Amino acid sequence: MDKFNILRCLLLGLTAVTGDQLVLNQHNAVRKALCDNVTHAVIGFITWINVHYYLGQMTFFSNRLLVQSLVCGVISSAIDVDHFIAAQSLHIKDATSLSKRPFLHCTTLPLAVALVLLLLGCHLRSATFEAFGWMLLASFLSHHIRDAARRGFWLWPFGSTVPLGSGLYISLTVLLPLLLSYGVIYTNGVFGRLKSHQATVSVV
Repeated sequence: MDKFNILRCLLLGLTAVTGDQLVLNQHNAVRKALCDNVTHAVIGFITWINVHYYLGQMTFFSNRLLVQSLVCGVISSAIDVDHFIAAQSLHIKDATSLSKRPFLHCTTLPLAVALVLLLLGCHLRSATFEAFGWMLLASFLSHHIRDAARRGFWLWPFGSTVPLGSGLYISLTVLLPLLLSYGVIYTNGVFGRLKSHQATVSVV
């Protein structure tokens, strides 16, 4: 793995570690929630950028890459809105003291929706549907992996896994863009065959 790839992996890992530390150091509930949410957004943003570079997209600041990465970051952040929906309250204390995880934190949901989008993209030969399916996976899985460090994955109707712990959570966060880029390549859809992508995943 070359130095640039190592730096990108380190950036993603350090973002997760730094964000977690900032959350732990906050004693105000609002600031704690804000730090946690911003960390989710930044990780989602960087995850999609890394997916593009593993696919061989070498235009650093193309408009398409920037917009898609921002969308990933926004989705990763917006997932936590379900805390307020489940609590039926706009108060942070109510939203963060739920007895069970709210619906957008069920990992089965984005997997199912992304699968539908990818199948539609394949059937309709639509790169847009396919791209949004992969972006949905990037944003939701990056969020769920981080949450799973303490609580595991909620895989309805099968239940929840054991907590991942810090080491496995950081490793999966760093590996997620690579795994998604392999998925894009080996499903051989329209999105994966765009001219801006190379035929193989660039990891060395």
